[in-house]
Amino acid sequence: MTSDFWYNWWASRDQISIPASICPASAEGTPQTADAVIASGDWHQAYIVAAFITLAITLAGVLLTYETRVMGDDFKGHWWRRMSVSALLSALVSLVWLAWGAKVGTSGCEFGEVATRIPLLSALNRASVSLVQSGVLFLLMSWLLTRLSRVVRRPGWVNNAHYPVR
Repeated sequence: MTSDFWYNWWASRDQISIPASICPASAEGTPQTADAVIASGDWHQAYIVAAFITLAITLAGVLLTYETRVMGDDFKGHWWRRMSVSALLSALVSLVWLAWGAKVGTSGCEFGEVATRIPLLSALNRASVSLVQSGVLFLLMSWLLTRLSRVVRRPGWVNNAHYPVR
């Protein structure tokens, strides 16, 4: 288990392999034959950004969910829809960031390091973590907000403070 397990869950790994074709050829034109990896610090930083993206989208989703005029049994469906949208949006934005937005460096190229992107399968794996993390965070933040709303009696939130837990 690596030290990043607490925020990457099953996407936690020691390194991310990349094909040798990404590495530059030698001055004589000899291509690299051995696979390389993405620089550890670069992909760790990109994964941390994905965790913060998940946190921010989920927090915004929870606050928007409870800022509503929908109450009672109608709020249950509203809550589930907003949680689903927050989770899907978190996964999608994390995937876009990891696969197309984050520039990472290589490590292990014989003839010079290059900037590249995180492979799509690794980005999808981390995006699946964002999907589940967002659902869990949505539930925890909702519980915390409903406990807080009972204390401060904020009008929009206290009406639905019984959901998701009584």
